[in-house]
Amino acid sequence: MQFKSFALKVANEPDLTIAGLGDSLTDGWMVQQGFFDRFIDLFQEHYTDKQIRSANFGVPGSTAGEAISRVPAIVAQTPDLVVVQFGLNDCNVGVDLDSYLQHLSLIVAGLDKKFIASVLVTSCQVNDPFFLNRVDAYYEMIMTAGNRLDVPVIRLDRYWQHHATEEDAGKLLQADGVHPTDAGHALMAKGLFEGILKLIN
Repeated sequence: MQFKSFALKVANEPDLTIAGLGDSLTDGWMVQQGFFDRFIDLFQEHYTDKQIRSANFGVPGSTAGEAISRVPAIVAQTPDLVVVQFGLNDCNVGVDLDSYLQHLSLIVAGLDKKFIASVLVTSCQVNDPFFLNRVDAYYEMIMTAGNRLDVPVIRLDRYWQHHATEEDAGKLLQADGVHPTDAGHALMAKGLFEGILKLIN
């Protein structure tokens, strides 16, 4: 597992580069700051003795299959860790689950052969029960990918579900019921930060 090498770098190296590969959620669509960039801020605040450089490769509308072509550009940044976030668009456009698994595997393999650590993350909860039921199958496939590839998975959807309060209802998602608000991105960032910290420790 390449993540162990990232944990060692966190312990011993002064400079780290973390990249995000994903869709509009990673990009931070229609908000002041997306969850990935917020996570970087939290990471830097925690590791004040380190210089954290980030590279955001989030593209709105992107599927995992489309993102395979972006892997060489990420590799060129020589990141120490890549946060991989896909699923909502793959589900929306009807990418079959076996192909989705293959695409995630190709992304991880492209990073792994360059000795770059990766972590797979699920996306947010959504309002529409029918869409949520379909998306859950893609989230479960992320778990399958993690188990097969020996890559850690952080279930941000479950973190969202467990930590969103009744007071948060209606405040975490934009009007489309899919894209997080700034508050939703903040919740995802906290979940990602806590998940990464737990893996490191």
